Amino acid sequence: MHVLFYLTVFLIFYGSVYPFNFHYVPFERDTLLGQLYQQDNIFGLGDLIANIVLFVPYGALGILRHEFHRLPLKKAISLAFYGIIFSAALQLVQIYLPERVLSYSDVIWNMLGLFIGIGVGWAIRKKTNLAPSRLSYWYTPPGLITVAWLSSQLIPFIPTLQFNFIKDNLKHLLELPLSLNEIFFALIAWLTVGYWLTQSHKFTFFALLVAFTVGSKLIILNSDLSINFIIGSLFSILLLYPFKQLIAKNLLTIVLASSLFLLLTIKGLTPFEFTSEPKSFLWLPFSGFLEGSMLVNAQNLCEKTFLFGSIIWLIKTTSSSIKASAVLVCIWVFIIELLQIFISSHTPEITDVLLVLFIAYLLNTAEHFEANLSHYKTESLKQYPEPLPDSHYEYPSSMVLDRQILLNVLIRWLTGVVVLTVSIKLVLGLPQIPYNIREMFLHDGNMITIALFSSALLWIGMSGVISARMAKFGYFQFLTLPASVMLSGLISLILLQFSITEETLSDITGSTNLIWQVNEKMIWGHFGIKLFEMLNNPFLISFIERIVRYLALYSPLIFSLSLFNLLTDQANKQLTRFPLMFVYLLLISLPWLYLCKTIAFTYSSTDNLNELIARPGEYQLGGGGYLYLLLYLISINSVLLSRINFRRVTKAGLIMALTVVAIPAGWYLLNQGLVTEFKKYSTTYSGVDFLLGPDRENLLSKNELFGRWTAVQLGLVFCFSYGASIVSSATKHSRKSSCR
Repeated sequence: MHVLFYLTVFLIFYGSVYPFNFHYVPFERDTLLGQLYQQDNIFGLGDLIANIVLFVPYGALGILRHEFHRLPLKKAISLAFYGIIFSAALQLVQIYLPERVLSYSDVIWNMLGLFIGIGVGWAIRKKTNLAPSRLSYWYTPPGLITVAWLSSQLIPFIPTLQFNFIKDNLKHLLELPLSLNEIFFALIAWLTVGYWLTQSHKFTFFALLVAFTVGSKLIILNSDLSINFIIGSLFSILLLYPFKQLIAKNLLTIVLASSLFLLLTIKGLTPFEFTSEPKSFLWLPFSGFLEGSMLVNAQNLCEKTFLFGSIIWLIKTTSSSIKASAVLVCIWVFIIELLQIFISSHTPEITDVLLVLFIAYLLNTAEHFEANLSHYKTESLKQYPEPLPDSHYEYPSSMVLDRQILLNVLIRWLTGVVVLTVSIKLVLGLPQIPYNIREMFLHDGNMITIALFSSALLWIGMSGVISARMAKFGYFQFLTLPASVMLSGLISLILLQFSITEETLSDITGSTNLIWQVNEKMIWGHFGIKLFEMLNNPFLISFIERIVRYLALYSPLIFSLSLFNLLTDQANKQLTRFPLMFVYLLLISLPWLYLCKTIAFTYSSTDNLNELIARPGEYQLGGGGYLYLLLYLISINSVLLSRINFRRVTKAGLIMALTVVAIPAGWYLLNQGLVTEFKKYSTTYSGVDFLLGPDRENLLSKNELFGRWTAVQLGLVFCFSYGASIVSSATKHSRKSSCR
């Protein structure tokens, strides 16, 4: 704690004299007094808060570094006295810094922060001695990381109840565009906080904390509340409980750490536009934090503290070495900073690397501080009886085996990605490949974009199992299953955005014509017209419409995979309840499937659906109905194949026979679902020709088309089943290891 205190003193000095360009100025008494009392030197709210916060750690650590049971008045006075001298000395030094302005008000706000810090330090000392385990969470490393996340969202902590301010915030909320990256960041951040928080608190407390944060951002000055943050927060409440029930503790740790690593990389390299001219690397630390708006810098600092701290601590819980996790994060952050040399919208600097080391030291200190007070926790638990929380500081005996399982999962996933990437690359090199397939990948189909597309294919099979397990353990299956399916669709859309062209994605989702449908055709009546007039944001509406249209096309596939996974589990467990389970799941999914059908087909906006889908024919079943049957056929085949056990020869033989029989059945459903003859651009072709043929003019024979469809159907079935087997094997082995 002593080292941390003196390090804080150094950082205060560093921040106060940056950028170190000292210039000698002759001392003039009148000029000095004029600067001291100049009212213009009292800056805005951001500088005021920065001056207060600057000395809070000084006061808190100055108290915590001493061992005592009562607050000694002499030490507190001594700490305050030296703090006043230190603050005043920093102001005098700033006489020789042209960028700095001398102001007596800075010393006053520094002293206010110092006394607040003394109070915080004494409260921590007192409460960690006496508090029950629920309060002690906030003094552990995960608790400090949680505080950093809440601070990044609630700075500057100054609320207002002015009606106009709240109204402007709500209006601004509707004007902000949707961002999948921001939604994903808010979701993973809250899931990480909830993962730690629910180990010592009830799930209800987490939900209330999320709601409190969202509501507070609406009334706090300079705290922007976005629709992305609300969506991510909402999904975190829906998904946290099933995530914790579905995924083993250490596996969930790896999932969260990997997601945060991905977010760190995306934030560091977005918009992925590299230049040929490198920029200079800034080796002077914290130059970015000490320039510009102090409020924005404080928010960024807290957000980076949360991001770096979360990754370090999550890795630490699996490797039990904070040094190893800190080194790993440092290397990764340094690589990102080096790549930023070639990205015009980023500034490459050494600051983040040093920040990682400082956060690692802070977490290590907090862990030792928490360990030294463990006997007080034990006494508190006796005084306040409650179930012992799952502690992430104690590792079960099955942890080593679980790590082997996680490594197995990673190897299986990487193997699948490599095999799929190489296979797709070879297929793209074959003659007479459909032109829309050949031209669909970004960057001329390099290995990275194809690998991301392969991950999207594997993710379909994986998310079918994950969504099924989440629905099984969720509080409200009616909402949990659709929420998990939509989350799966958002992740899939993100992967596709980085792997296929914008034109291809537009061909899938179709054009955004909702504004025209509402205003011209009045599909939502006068209410819809008034709603869109109130929103007055065509970009936001089009952005949401595109996501919704993609989810409407994607969701039925995940719904079917999830339902067949749930039904297969029920059949293996208790066959007598299978019909009841089937009816129950059907009732849950039918409203959502009907909604997807209405959006994707009834109000379709893509030529592929409007022109190539067959109209109602035999059995009065439209082309869309046959294609849905094809989707169900591929789904049930994939689910059964993912659970194949070659030790049971009879069942394995039946599943393989079903896979073979499903090929002509799938061919029949495909031909029934697509038009047999369509004229466009002076050429006549069928829907199958468009889907599988090289182009509209060079048509293939039926046998050649059937051969291509066989390869496509088998490829999809094996891809989905392999993705499902990755998740199924992990959960199965986790259950086995937990039973030992």
